[in-house]
Amino acid sequence: MNIISLLFFIITILSPCLSLSESVQQQLSKSELKKLSLQSENYVIYSNDNIAESILNGPKDFNLVVLYTASDDKFACHMCKFFQPVFESVAKFWNINYPENDDTFFVVIDFPLNPKLFSKLKMTNVPHCWLYPKSMVIYKGLKYEDQDDKNSRIVYDYDYEGGDDEEFDEDDIDYVDYSDSRKKAPKLIDATSEHYTYVADERLMGKKDVDKMTFEFADFIGRILKKTITIHKPFDQTQFITYFVVCLLFFIILKKKKDKIKSKLFKTSKPWCIACIILILISISGYNFVIQRQSPLFSADKKGNLVNIVPDPRRQLGFEVLISILLNVSLSLITIFLVSGIQLLNDISHKKRDLGMILFGIFLFVGFNIYSSTYRQKDGGYPFVFWDIKLF
Repeated sequence: MNIISLLFFIITILSPCLSLSESVQQQLSKSELKKLSLQSENYVIYSNDNIAESILNGPKDFNLVVLYTASDDKFACHMCKFFQPVFESVAKFWNINYPENDDTFFVVIDFPLNPKLFSKLKMTNVPHCWLYPKSMVIYKGLKYEDQDDKNSRIVYDYDYEGGDDEEFDEDDIDYVDYSDSRKKAPKLIDATSEHYTYVADERLMGKKDVDKMTFEFADFIGRILKKTITIHKPFDQTQFITYFVVCLLFFIILKKKKDKIKSKLFKTSKPWCIACIILILISISGYNFVIQRQSPLFSADKKGNLVNIVPDPRRQLGFEVLISILLNVSLSLITIFLVSGIQLLNDISHKKRDLGMILFGIFLFVGFNIYSSTYRQKDGGYPFVFWDIKLF
């Protein structure tokens, strides 16, 4: 065999490998993604077709929050223009809250810069906001390349008998845990893989709605990643001056008219005491939180059953405000009875007094367990419940 024939034979053998290596881009590591995010003041990675597949393809040991958008004026996408600043704001506050973060990255994929990816996804409308969690959270059949290093690359966990070109099958995995409810890892993990979807409310497109959507989107990210994102609003000088002037004028008028007001409104103190108690109960019940988040009165679980209490300390339903007020009122009445009502027992016989104390002790025991059981419904980790009584 001459040299030319040998070279032709070698090229023929290697050409499929060379073409494959050109078509598959190497996945970017967390450190490389971190560098890209630091290039933007909002910590957002602005993708293009050259790096999109490097970010999205392959098993991930990081979370990706991706905004598919079309911001150019010629597309006339008003929601795209409205939501992208919200997306960038939450990305910025996420990195401010967690400066050492190296496992969650925010990516903007704009149609003019990523036409190939949009064509692959067959995406015809925008915006779409998808959160791709860490691959091992939703897929089984994956492992760290170096089992002793949790920062190493994630690879498929299988033992092929027939070689690398054999199709991935659950039967090829070294172990099968039938209690594992995660999905089997697909042959290719890419932009079409499992993800969470945030749907921006198109009714919230006014200037006053920016803050509300920002809080909603931050809450969506926080609930999935089990993190709290604190949004720092800039100091509004105009609002401060307005409130200051209004309050100043109110107290000046109140001071001048105090004698007339006192004679008409403060003849008896009971109405004011009741009003103060009502205001205190409303203030400590979470009413302001529910109004700001516009939480519904009730909710429903996956089976469609009515839910009165959401088992998440970071969320609250409208009905929980009523429950909180009821429990606080009952505790207040018990306290009042222990302070003043106990004197009534001095006017009755010893037998009735003993019976009354026993009944009151039982009432306190049951009441405590109702109160602690309700708290456990809100926070499942609360341990101090002797008798689980779910009243709500």
